Amino acid sequence: MWSFRRHQGMLTVAFGCWCFVLIKAQGSVEEGMQLRCDELCDYSAWSRHAYCGEKGLTDIPVQCNNVKTLDVRLNRIDTLQESRLSMFRSLKYLYMVDVGLQGVEEGAFHRCDALQLLSWGGNEFSVLRSAWLDGLHNLKFMLLDRSQLQRIEPGAFNQTPSLQTLDLSGNKFVSPPCDAFGPDNLVTEFYLNDNLISSIPENCFAKLTNLQRITLNDNPIGNIPMSALAGLTSLKTIELANASLSTVPVGALSPVRKVTHLKMARNLITALEERDFSVLPEAEYVDLSYNRIRFVHEHAFANMLRLKVLILSSNKIAVIGWRAFIPVESTLEELHLHENQLQSIGNISASTILSLHTFLLADNPLQCHCHLSEYRYFLQTQQHLLQVQGGHGKCINPGSEIEVSVLESSLTETACPLVSTSARPSVSDPLYAQVPAVPIVPAAITKPAQEGTHWTKDRTFIALITVATVTVTLLIVSIAVLVFCRAVDKRTSPTKKHWENNNDGIYEVCVPKPDA
Repeated sequence: MWSFRRHQGMLTVAFGCWCFVLIKAQGSVEEGMQLRCDELCDYSAWSRHAYCGEKGLTDIPVQCNNVKTLDVRLNRIDTLQESRLSMFRSLKYLYMVDVGLQGVEEGAFHRCDALQLLSWGGNEFSVLRSAWLDGLHNLKFMLLDRSQLQRIEPGAFNQTPSLQTLDLSGNKFVSPPCDAFGPDNLVTEFYLNDNLISSIPENCFAKLTNLQRITLNDNPIGNIPMSALAGLTSLKTIELANASLSTVPVGALSPVRKVTHLKMARNLITALEERDFSVLPEAEYVDLSYNRIRFVHEHAFANMLRLKVLILSSNKIAVIGWRAFIPVESTLEELHLHENQLQSIGNISASTILSLHTFLLADNPLQCHCHLSEYRYFLQTQQHLLQVQGGHGKCINPGSEIEVSVLESSLTETACPLVSTSARPSVSDPLYAQVPAVPIVPAAITKPAQEGTHWTKDRTFIALITVATVTVTLLIVSIAVLVFCRAVDKRTSPTKKHWENNNDGIYEVCVPKPDA
């Protein structure tokens, strides 16, 4: 009996403690509900901005329903409840980054007519459902990066007809969510970098006719189908860095002829072939750094009418085709060739070098030959670049194998070797195989070309001699005629000058006057 009463007393005490904790928790919640926005969050009445990050919140703070900007990042809000934001009629910018969000109840964004930016990346849902976006008719910017997303329901973005910028980077897509858009979308920027995209379906982006920028960096794409970018008639910038590309995707780029910025750094490209960029006549900026390029074809940049910046740094370039940059020298302002395997720049014309504003050539095994004369003059006139490229530029004296400054080397004392004009080095070429046995033969012309040059000079000389001979002959004849007329004038009576007219015109003739 005593034991039963003792246990009963302990249960009573435990129940009382539990009730006390419950009442206390309820009081804390009520107290939290009674707090003003400026007491619960960092609130600016002037800008109507409330920062409620890292406050241990489990729900949207309704006390701040008059703000324009609400930031609740780094809390723990598992679910966005229905109509929870309906009182935020002035809300324009909502940040729900890293709150552990796993789902959104239907109608959560009802009456959010003023909302223009929704940043809710870093959360934990693998599927974005169409019903979650109901009410976001005026949304312009959606940042949904790092959220474990694998799929978006078809037509989901029909709920956001004003959407302009969509960031889906850092998710787990294996293919772009092409069917999530309707035909009347206004999307101009689309970020898909750092996903798992290995294939792009044909006509994938055909509905994104207003798209101006797309980033596909850091995806194992490898190959892009011919019509993958079809329909992107407004595209200006395409980023394909670190996309496992082994060649320039000429066919895939042909539908996007208005592109001005092309970024394909950190790929596996080994050569720039003939007319690789001819489908991009309006390109102004091309970045091909950190590839494996060894060879640049002499016609690689044909038809590029507006190229201003060309970045070929940190490759393995040993051979540049004969005057490869001539087609773009009238527009090219920056040429980055540092950190390559160039031993000569003889195939880069002097006019190209002297037309540049920036020419970076450091960290190449350049030979101290006369092909560096224009480069040295460029360094002397562009002193501000010396610090940018880490010094004056170095070259190696062929005799001593000592590296010296280009500005200090006696380039004119070393004979300038002939240049190879072949479009592509042979497989056995030690330069192409990266075994530099001899310096690259830069700058000039081969023997047949020299013979042709001498023949051309001979023809010019003969023509000049012929013209001179004819001129002297005409002069002698004119003098003889003049002397004859004067002799006749002296031997006869005064002459009678009269004018005669024939089919060739009127002219004065000298006729002796007959005797009386």
